[in-house]
Amino acid sequence: MKSIFRPAIVLFGALTLLTGVAYPLVVTGAAQALFPAKA
Repeated sequence: MKSIFRPAIVLFGALTLLTGVAYPLVVTGAAQALFPAKA
């Protein structure tokens, strides 16, 4: 049973960082680079 939880927790953490931190930073950086005078 423990062999199931560890990969699940690692994947959950990785996807949380990817979708909650990395993606918004990339989108914000791209938006600021493409539209510097907006908002």
